[in-house]
Amino acid sequence: MPNKYLSQEAFRQLARHDLATGAATERLGSVVRLVEPGSRTRRFCFSDGSVDRMGDVIDVRGWETADFLRNPVCLYAHDSSAPPVGKVVNIFVSGDRLMGDIHFAPPEVYEFADTIFKLIDGGYLNSVSVGFLPLEFEFADDRRGINFLRQTLLEISIVPVPANAQALIEAKGWSRGAVSIERPALSTMSFSGTARDRRWFLARSLQRGI
Repeated sequence: MPNKYLSQEAFRQLARHDLATGAATERLGSVVRLVEPGSRTRRFCFSDGSVDRMGDVIDVRGWETADFLRNPVCLYAHDSSAPPVGKVVNIFVSGDRLMGDIHFAPPEVYEFADTIFKLIDGGYLNSVSVGFLPLEFEFADDRRGINFLRQTLLEISIVPVPANAQALIEAKGWSRGAVSIERPALSTMSFSGTARDRRWFLARSLQRGI
């Protein structure tokens, strides 16, 4: 299933052309596993304020979670067409980290959720991903990144993450394959139509590698 979120690089390209309004992106977090023995609840670091490998920073004070908490599902690999594997039962800020607890569905309710739960406890799955909608951001040209200042949390997913750094970027891509960082021709493109049409055209260009 193709990822429905823009990669951070694709989002950056849109933002440079003032076309990023309404575009959603994602960032990886990690398993913490601070749990009560016998519980099906596991603790995760959903996001933090560090500079990631794309040069981006998400301000932990800028998270808006009210809409998410109305339906706090945990998906697998951002697949909203499948039942959730769990639900977020607690979410909070600790220092510069957005933390939370996910309670996984038992095997008699959803066998696949139990498989994911066992893979996490076995150390085979070690990452989560937050899908979010940026509301305020600024460019950090010194590191060719973005400072996300305010953002709405859309959903949280358990995700498989390859060990190779370049494969990680591909896994975070908006569609099939990675988005190349070097796209010099984009700066010379001309656009017509509505902002939504221009955003769609540029996103498709990034997706297809033209």
